[in-house]
Amino acid sequence: MQESLKTFQKYSQEVTKSLQSINSLKIDDLAKKICFALKESKKIIILGNGGSAANAMHIAGDYMKTFSLLGLKPRISTPFDNLCFLTAASNDVDYSESYKIYLDSVLEKDSIVIFLSGSGNSINLIKCCNSKIFNSLKEFESWSITAFEGGKISRLTDKFLHIPTRDMEVAEDMQLIIFHYIKQKLYLEIINSSDYQEMSDSDKYYKRTILNEVS
Repeated sequence: MQESLKTFQKYSQEVTKSLQSINSLKIDDLAKKICFALKESKKIIILGNGGSAANAMHIAGDYMKTFSLLGLKPRISTPFDNLCFLTAASNDVDYSESYKIYLDSVLEKDSIVIFLSGSGNSINLIKCCNSKIFNSLKEFESWSITAFEGGKISRLTDKFLHIPTRDMEVAEDMQLIIFHYIKQKLYLEIINSSDYQEMSDSDKYYKRTILNEVS
């Protein structure tokens, strides 16, 4: 019992240390770019592997629901939105090439491409950055969000946000914390803006959470 508590304390201390050490100005810079993309219906493309892939799907779904209900038309996607494509491309070509094939087919002007990675050294993400289209289409912005030493991908993207930890699970926790913060920040900015018109009168979420009612 005591050992379990001690272990959790150490883990929470590592999360707190990462939160206090991360560059918050870069997070707010990313928030501005995402806000523009949401308001102007520009593409936001998020890629990662394993836990980072799961986080990418969570972020995409969370943002799609939240900002669609505010009347925006989010265009946010991941390669995992179409598992048929991903498995077919991996089977017919190679898994390490599948993300590049996906990105080459969806990348367009004014897109934001976000790579989530613990190490920053996953070969399929590196191949995306080395693709011909990625390097020839200039009018988009790429971000890498990685931990450990940053990895090779941190030197291949336009912007790099370093998560200061050498713990993979903490790195993945931080990915979600960053994007949950950005979502809340942008949500408040949008609903408090002078041109906002409420699009939905649904209060089911409010009833379930604040009023503790079944809805």
